[in-house]
Amino acid sequence: MYILDQFIVLLMSESRTWLTLKRLAAQWPYWGFLLNQAFAGMNALFDQHGFPEHELEAMSMGLVALIAPSDE
Repeated sequence: MYILDQFIVLLMSESRTWLTLKRLAAQWPYWGFLLNQAFAGMNALFDQHGFPEHELEAMSMGLVALIAPSDE
């Protein structure tokens, strides 16, 4: 039963996301810094040029979806 429980947990998208981020952090510990810089750069560009906030949100969510895709 324990092995089946582990398999079920691995099927959950949250578990797969966590494992992906854990592998990424192990291979490249500074990924969070780069992601922070990407969001800061997007925010600066949108503020400087007066682009709509809803477009920034859509682009940010798209970036997040690349890193942690959901099953929805």
